[in-house]
Amino acid sequence: MRYLKKKDGLYYRPDACGYTSFVYAAGIFDEDECKYELENPNGEVDAIPLTEVTKLQLEETARIMVGAQTVLNAIDEELRRI
Repeated sequence: MRYLKKKDGLYYRPDACGYTSFVYAAGIFDEDECKYELENPNGEVDAIPLTEVTKLQLEETARIMVGAQTVLNAIDEELRRI
C-alpha cells in the first residue's frame, strides 16, 4: 500500500521538498518509507492510505489544475506575442 504523510495539517512534498496543503503536490510514499509512522500512529506525523483520499480533495485538485492550465495558456499566448 502507498501513503501520504501529513503533519500539522500539511502534506509532505516529494523528495524532502517541504510541505503543502494540496493533495496534488503531496509526495506518495511506500510502506518502507512510512514504517515509523505506521508503528507510531499517535505521533506527530500521520501516514494516510491513498485509498482514504476523499472525492472532495480530488475535486479540489482538479479545479486547481484547470486554473493552472488557464494561466499557463495565457502566459504562452503572451510569450508568442513577443
